[in-house]
This record gives sequence, C-alpha cells and structure tokens, in this order.
Amino acid sequence: MKGSQILLVDDEKYTLQLLEKIFQAEAYIVLTAQSGPEALEILETEKPNLIVLDIIMPDMDGLEVLKKLKENESTRKIPVIALTSRQDLDMKLTVLKDGALDYITKPFQKEELVYRVRNFLEYAAWVRAGQDSSDVFSMLFPNDTDWLSPEPCTSCQFGYHYPRASEVLQLDDQATFTKLDQWVIDGLLTKQYFDSVVTCPSCAHYHLTMHNVCPHCYAVVESTQKKHCRHCHSPVDEPVLRFKCIHCGKEWQRNELRTKKIFSYKAVAPAELPARSFEDEKNVDPTILEQVFRETQIAHVDDLTFRNRIHNEIEQAQVGNYYITVMSIHIENLAEVTEKYGRPMSIKLVKSIVLVVKKFIRKHDVISYNKKQQLLLLLPQMHYNMAKILAEKIQGYFEKIIQEVNLVVRLASYPEDGYDENEVLAMLDLGIEVVREKFTP
Repeated sequence: MKGSQILLVDDEKYTLQLLEKIFQAEAYIVLTAQSGPEALEILETEKPNLIVLDIIMPDMDGLEVLKKLKENESTRKIPVIALTSRQDLDMKLTVLKDGALDYITKPFQKEELVYRVRNFLEYAAWVRAGQDSSDVFSMLFPNDTDWLSPEPCTSCQFGYHYPRASEVLQLDDQATFTKLDQWVIDGLLTKQYFDSVVTCPSCAHYHLTMHNVCPHCYAVVESTQKKHCRHCHSPVDEPVLRFKCIHCGKEWQRNELRTKKIFSYKAVAPAELPARSFEDEKNVDPTILEQVFRETQIAHVDDLTFRNRIHNEIEQAQVGNYYITVMSIHIENLAEVTEKYGRPMSIKLVKSIVLVVKKFIRKHDVISYNKKQQLLLLLPQMHYNMAKILAEKIQGYFEKIIQEVNLVVRLASYPEDGYDENEVLAMLDLGIEVVREKFTP
C-alpha cells in the first residue's frame, strides 16, 4: 500500500541505501537504522507498518531484535521480513520460529522483495482496519457457497480471466491472478480444479474455440437448447473433432492439442482458520515428518524453498523444452495409525518410507514436506510416465511394511498440469492417485 511506513534495518550502509532507494521509488515512507539498538530506539516513537530486518549484524543481531519486538506489546504485531545472507535450513527455520513472517536471502531480487512487502502491507492493513478484508471478500463471494470462476477472454494473456475479481480489486488480469494465488498460499482462499482450455501448438495461445465451434464452417455455435451454427445454421450434435485457434487461425485435431488447467476460488470459512498465538507456535511439538528428517539427517528443503525450486526449474524447462514432475507421498490414515499404535510406531513407519524414497531418487532431485504431512519430491527433467514407473517401484518396497497403512501417491507435471509452480502444486493436491495401496499385517 502506497504511503505505508517501512523501517529498514541493516548494518551495511550500501545495502541500506539501496533498500531505501527501492522503497522510496515505490512511494513508501522509509525509516532507516544501521543497528539493532538504533531500530529499537526508533520504534519507541514510530510504529511502522512493516520492518525489513537484516539478521547478521554486530553487537545486537536480528534474532535478538526479533525477540525484543515480540516481548514488547506495542511492537509484537508489526510484521517482519528477515534478510539473511545465510541459506542453510537451520537459519531459515530459526528466523521463522522467532517470529518473522517471511525471509529473503541475500543477494535478493528487487522484484521479489517489492512484491512480498506489498502483499504483507495490504494484508496487514486489512487486519488493522477490521472490516476491510471482509468487505472485499463479501463482494468477491456474495454467498458462502459461491465460487469465483473464470470466464473466457480472447484478448487476455492466458485466454481467460476473473472479471469480478479484477473489478473488486481494481487490478489488471495478471495482478489479479497473482493476488488470488497469494491468498491461497496465505490460507484465505481455497483453489479447486474448474475446467480446462486447450493450447494451440502453433502460437501457444491458451484459448481456442472448443465445443462451441461449428465442425462444418468453424464459426461460433449458439448455445441454446438445440445448438446450431450462427453462420451456416447447421445443427451441431456430433462431437467436435477439429478446433480452430482464434488467435492464429490454424486448425488442429483434438488429439494434437494440449490442455491447460484453470481453477475457481472460494473463501475459507473463519472456523477453518484456527487462531494460534506466537507462544502457541513455539510450544508446538514437531510433526512426525519433521522428527523423521531430524533423525535421518536426509537433505531436504522447507516448503517455501521447495516452491521456489519448482519455479526455477520451470523457468529452465521453458528454455530447454523439457518436463518436470512433482510427486507427493501421503499416508492417508497416519493419524489413526498414531492413535492406535503410538507415535514411535508412526515415526518408524514414516522413516522406512523416507529411506526407501531416498534410495530411488537421483542426486539432483529435491525432497521436502508440507503441513499436510505429505512427502514431496521435485523430479527435474522427468516425464509424467517415467515418474509413474518410479512411483510403482517405490510402492513395491512397501510390501515389507508390517503396519496397516493407506498409502496414496499423486503426480503433477509441467507443462501438462500447469505452467507455474502454483498450478502444478494445486493439481498435485487434486491430482489422480497413481498408486493407492493398503498394507495389512
């Protein structure tokens, strides 16, 4: 939000000047501090909307500043984005655990930093205003059961858009896509598979006239009780086997076209968002997967880094014209198994699965896990069909498990299931189960 006040804290003078220049260009009011004590002194009289805090500083480092911010009732709710030159997982987890809402590693990308700050400021403004966010959501979702669904648009970049969202948010189509997906990540919206459009193999345009095109003259079909062509008035009853791209004009057979998934969105009910305080977060026991990775010391990345790795791999795949597949492995009844046989048995079970997965994957594959207790694998340069074979091989080793479990393996790939990390991961959640096995003693 333009005009918001930001406090920048960094002991490196050059970095501080660079950050100040970036955010002043975005029309923010900027405060600066070159040390932790100086920042705390400023906060005695100023209450900025957001703090960008360097972690590695002499005397009082960023972690100590974070601790003091959270101990002070007047500053504990100010959102903090941490900047750190360390890229190891321990530091990232420590930063998040100590109260930062997000972190960015140095050297940072200007655009990424600007977008993250903008999103946090908008969300924080809604929280402070109380009713602002609910007003926006009430306009986007007039009824609790409403879904925000896309509409075709031949002039839009992706071939479809969300006109109601663009009007309410007063954003262009691309910014609306970004905002809706950010709300999904923040847990404010849920995202569901809605439909698909086909992609022209000649011009890569996403929207083609699909079932509403006449197979005789390729003109638009009038959708009434009895479909007929607007141009030649022929009745249209048979399936349309040929398509004509409305962008480049070329015609293609159905089996020559690729599909692109599109989604609709729905607001998450407040009851689905349990409130948890900062102290609650610190006292939460580690999840089973967290404990397994600590004990096995298998190299892995956190959920946010995993998402960024998918983004980077897709960018490289677009240049190199190759495939990427993401796999999730999930014990569907893990909670029931834990309740029946105890946590130690569940840890032993999950550990055996993780070790088998580690045995089969390649050195450059990436392992992660998410809050849903799903084991995640990023498989660069692997086609969906090859990943399915890998899933079946992994499944073959699970026959040795003596505990009854319901194992579900899902796959999603680029470019078949999505053209960015958000679409691929959304399709992973909604994807076809390629392996579902129930093992009994």
